[in-house]
Order: sequence, then structure tokens, then C-alpha cells
Amino acid sequence: MRIGVLGGSFDPPHQAHLFAACYAVTSGCVDRVLLIPVFEHPFDKPLSAYEQRVAMCRLALQPLGDRFGVSEIERELGGVSYTVRTLQQLAADRPGDELALVIGSDALAEREEWKDFERIRELAELVVLQRQGAAAVPEGERVLPVVLPEISSTMIRERVARGESIEGLVPRAVAEYIVEQGMYR
Repeated sequence: MRIGVLGGSFDPPHQAHLFAACYAVTSGCVDRVLLIPVFEHPFDKPLSAYEQRVAMCRLALQPLGDRFGVSEIERELGGVSYTVRTLQQLAADRPGDELALVIGSDALAEREEWKDFERIRELAELVVLQRQGAAAVPEGERVLPVVLPEISSTMIRERVARGESIEGLVPRAVAEYIVEQGMYR
């Protein structure tokens, strides 16, 4: 099986995340996608509680079926989350599967900041989706012919803090969870 790995803060997960996951599956790039919320951000980015972010990911994927799942592997590994460490563990846990790292072009542009990016490339094929406003993808990289919607978790948190609607930016169940939990206010 070909497993798509889509990691991120998911604070909160939004429609662009789901679009990327669905596109990776329906375009035939992968058979299944795992959303993997970061446990401890390597750049000390402040995050909502891990349990809340996992719960929102599960709510977001609920209507999509069994070709999509949430992995808590980064909590199991503990400590700072590095993509290379996560991929190494997934490869060890799933010896018969191929891994593909699903990323936006904005993340690819930051590859110099990633721990052991060349090892990441050995462990997983890159499936790159263009993000609006992101720098051009370097020559030789495989970029899928699609542009992700211009939605960010930061924008959503800011809208919630200002009391503005996030309808259509996140799945309804995620929006309800945010309200229920009093998040981002």
C-alpha cells in the first residue's frame, strides 16, 4: 500500500488540508492518507493542546471514510517532532508500504530548515501541491497540477479571536468543536 503522510500543526485542520489529502488519494498518488499532528513543534511554535488537535483531525476526516486516518505516532515517539524521525518509524512499522510525503510548496521552500531533508527524500517520495503566494518550486521537483485554497490555520485563529465566521474554512464539526471548547478566543 502507498501511504500519504500529511503532517502539520493542524491548529485547526482546515479545508485546504482536506483538499490536499483528498487530492492525493483521488489522483492516485497514494492509496491512503494519514494526518499526523505535530506533538512538539521543532521551532517552539505555540500550539493548542495535542489532544484537541487530534480530536479536530478526527472530526475533519470522519465523513471521508477509511482511506483517511489520524496517526498519533509523534506522541508515541515523544519529544520534538521531526519529519525524518516520523518517517523512519513509519517505515519500520510498515515494512511492506511505500511512503509519500504530501506537502505544500510553501513547506518545500523551507526545506533547508528541516532536519536531514536528504534522508526524508530517501524515505518518502515528495507529493508537492502548490500553495497560492508561495515561492516557485525548484526545478526537478514533482508538483501536482493543482493549487491549494488560500486558507491558513493562523487566519482561522485570528478570525475566531475577532468573532468572525469561519464557515466554509473548516469542516462544520471542527467549527462546532472550536466553539464548544472555547478555542482561539
